Amino acid sequence: MLRFIAVLTTLCCLLLFSACPKQTTPKVKTSKPFSGDDLGSEDDNDDTMPSSSSGSGKGGVSSGSGKGGVSSGSGKGGVSSASGKGKALREVLLAPSTPNLSVAFAPTLGPPDAPATITVFTDFACLLCAQMVKPLKQVMYAYRGKVRLVFKNYPQHRSHFIYAQAAMAAHKQGRFWAYHDLLFAHHKTLTRASLLRYAQQLRLKMKTFRKDMDSFETRAHVEADELQGQRKGLRQIPSFFLNQKKLVTPSGYRFFQREINKLLIRKGYKKSRLPRRRPPAQFDLRDSPIQGDLQAPLTLVAFLDFENPMCVWAAPQLRRLLVEFQGKVRLVFKYYPERFQGKGWLAAQAAHAAYQEGKFWPFSRLL
Repeated sequence: MLRFIAVLTTLCCLLLFSACPKQTTPKVKTSKPFSGDDLGSEDDNDDTMPSSSSGSGKGGVSSGSGKGGVSSGSGKGGVSSASGKGKALREVLLAPSTPNLSVAFAPTLGPPDAPATITVFTDFACLLCAQMVKPLKQVMYAYRGKVRLVFKNYPQHRSHFIYAQAAMAAHKQGRFWAYHDLLFAHHKTLTRASLLRYAQQLRLKMKTFRKDMDSFETRAHVEADELQGQRKGLRQIPSFFLNQKKLVTPSGYRFFQREINKLLIRKGYKKSRLPRRRPPAQFDLRDSPIQGDLQAPLTLVAFLDFENPMCVWAAPQLRRLLVEFQGKVRLVFKYYPERFQGKGWLAAQAAHAAYQEGKFWPFSRLL
């Protein structure tokens, strides 16, 4: 009897087991492998962004002391995932870990095929950077056709980013170098209001300028420049590279002249054909009335006295030159009254007051 009950119990258990529905193992959806094309997309999140760090930074990818790199959270990283939409940032992030200095999207001065290229990393609010503007202009004048200058942004502080973004917005309208000179001329007093005022002074399209200055793409370009500098191991600004070689503590025109001459001699240039003297002194054109195309290849600087008869005779001749050589010559007016506290001095003060109101040239004709 007990054997019969045991067999019956076993049969019941088998019937119950066969009646239960089969459980299927859920399929595991494999994630798409990460690629550079995923940078900056709308669907990106912190879970899919791989992170690696070579410093102490809080961002996803950092180099050096952790200030720059790529941050995917609220840390202090220099490049945010939202600003990865910029083409310049994408190019730098996908480059090798020790890339050559990229020229793409950067403001340049001089021929693209020049045998020597100077790349400068700088900040518009930096005193030392402002002091190096004059030696660089002397270099570009002395080595015309032989040197190309490439500009890279490297803001020292997060609040300085807006200055670099404004300069890049001017670059998009083809007026970077004129705007560059204005910013460095007033590097101690830069504000957002002054950035807009300098843009108006250069007659930029203000609606486009404001949009570009605050755009993700412009911010990304500045951050890409900063990241390139960090990958090159920058520790201070201004920093200079001559054909990818870092120059150690440039001190002025003579330093650049020595390094450029050595490079050009190695490339086959004769030493006797290279500049050996300092170029002519450059006039300070800040706060000076200028007439004609600001990008004209020739600049005529006139020191005049409103009271002097010869200066009065020269004024219409200068106006005729501007008409005859329109687009090729610009005229810069300099005050040079012969007698201190005389009528010429008083006229110069009045003319400068008219200049500050934007009415110098019609007022000077009346004088």
